[in-house]
Amino acid sequence: MSDTPYFNVTVSNWSEAKEAFAQLRGFYFRGQVNADWPLTTSLERAAKRAGLGPKALLQAESIIVRTFRRRAHHFVPSPPAADEEIEWLALIQHHGGPTRLLDFTHSAYVAAFFAMETADQPAAVWAINGFALRRRISETFLTDFLKDHLNLNLEHVSIAQEILRGKREAVGTLWLEPDRLNERMAVQQGIFLFTCDLRRSFEENLLTIFGIPVDILNSTAPMSIKDIPTFLSNADIVKIQLPRQLHPEGLLDLEQMNVSAASLFPGLDGFTRSLSGILRRYDAVTQLRRSTLGPDAVVFT
Repeated sequence: MSDTPYFNVTVSNWSEAKEAFAQLRGFYFRGQVNADWPLTTSLERAAKRAGLGPKALLQAESIIVRTFRRRAHHFVPSPPAADEEIEWLALIQHHGGPTRLLDFTHSAYVAAFFAMETADQPAAVWAINGFALRRRISETFLTDFLKDHLNLNLEHVSIAQEILRGKREAVGTLWLEPDRLNERMAVQQGIFLFTCDLRRSFEENLLTIFGIPVDILNSTAPMSIKDIPTFLSNADIVKIQLPRQLHPEGLLDLEQMNVSAASLFPGLDGFTRSLSGILRRYDAVTQLRRSTLGPDAVVFT
């Protein structure tokens, strides 16, 4: 465990957020529209809505996958082979079904977009130290974390598939990617974190692989980023809270970087989704003008 395993920080403006992101090289990022939400998979959330306990999740997952596989050929021109369990989970995840996978991205800015795009309250970007996670996975599963990304990914996929087949038991989290990336996942620089033990929550699996106390995420109060005594990159897990007032400026800046719904969701759906940016731009420009001219200034558009 590192000296500073977890930081819960809040920023006061978009510039501070970008400074924080710059410290987090080699991290995996996830944006959430509500800063109070825990890290939970779609399978966990679906089970909670259905009133299912953790012990029922293995059977529920098996039924979901079998049901999807029986009918997927009607909709998918080239479905995965029967023994490509991770590709099946990725396909279900891609189309909005419940799985044990949790979406992350290599890009802090992509995560920030997803955090702020539809948020009407403080949002958050979660960051997981990729290098530290590699080391922890290596210690737990006896992998060679110095391998190149593609070969190490194959090893992680193999371990995950053994877990799915009931040939291995473990508590922890693996990072992995399906062998065939769909266009959206490639554009969004996506990566999955895989829950090894469905009898425990995603957060319990993640904290276990790092050797971090399970109550730390709920017991650590947010700090101003200016009060952090060391680099954020020294932590295993970082939660960056993004107050609502900085969202218009942040989204406007992300659009200038070509990080928008139109670029992250190729096709007509993404373009249509991006139209809400017209309102965000109006909001951002209005706020910037009033901050310059004064709160009572008449803003012409």
